[in-house]
Amino acid sequence: MEEVEFLKKYSKKGIDQYGRENLIIKPDCGFYPLKIFGEEIGYKIAIRKVENMIHALKELK
Repeated sequence: MEEVEFLKKYSKKGIDQYGRENLIIKPDCGFYPLKIFGEEIGYKIAIRKVENMIHALKELK
């Protein structure tokens, strides 16, 4: 699970390289393998990943 600080650092690097106006931050489609944990746990992990992305981007504003 990517922590908020890692996501902030990674997003900041993209912003610095390409400019905020040229960057789209979105979750990847790699959530399917999370099904190995079962549908309920996989869903919770996916939601947590997206929540961490949202927190990181809000802190970068």
